Amino acid sequence: MTSTTAPPADSRVARIRETFRELGCAQLRDAAPDYVEVLAWPLVSRTPGLHLAGPVYPVATANDMLPVLQALDAAAPGDVLLATNTAEYSEALAGDVLSTAAVAQGLGGLVVHGAVRDLGFIAELGLPVFSTEVNIISAKTAQVPAAELPMSVTVPVVGADGPRPLELSPGDWLFGDDDAVVAVRADRVSPVLNAARLLRSQEEKLRDAVRGGIRLSEACGLHDYLAGRGPLKMDV
Repeated sequence: MTSTTAPPADSRVARIRETFRELGCAQLRDAAPDYVEVLAWPLVSRTPGLHLAGPVYPVATANDMLPVLQALDAAAPGDVLLATNTAEYSEALAGDVLSTAAVAQGLGGLVVHGAVRDLGFIAELGLPVFSTEVNIISAKTAQVPAAELPMSVTVPVVGADGPRPLELSPGDWLFGDDDAVVAVRADRVSPVLNAARLLRSQEEKLRDAVRGGIRLSEACGLHDYLAGRGPLKMDV
């Protein structure tokens, strides 16, 4: 496969992406539950093991490739293209060609509420790709342009009483791994990452203790906690 040199992402975007490679969505959510929203779509990583992180560039379409192509063209290096298919039955909005173009333009990943295809090819690109469906039938129409670009889209996120709507605007961040895809407002990314790094450090200490032969109950202070003599060290 011929490689293409992609344009670099903004330095801050690159630093955040590098930081998230050592973390996960679970740490982000545990460390800052009021700031981290879990997308309620049944998204599946089509590139297991790859971490997704970047400012979101959202676009909505109804099985029409034109808005997706417009958004791809307008997205900046490091951006995560979020394509929301409003059609009841989703044809594939991304495959080998669009994914290759995303890599060439230096995008941070693709998230599709709808279908993608060419999974074997996508797996070789090193581009994080998430979707809710797979469909070998490609969206072939390109007739209805995006109403506006950039645009905001409403996505469902996990709430205490079920999914609730959240408006995602260009510049808000998406993070994804094998567990989930989460959203963080642009102005909250740094504090969320700082809190997650502290949490990760605590988790690593517990893992190291267990690997060293200490029972988890001792490492986390379970018996003292049950006796009311101290905190549970697994609390976050």
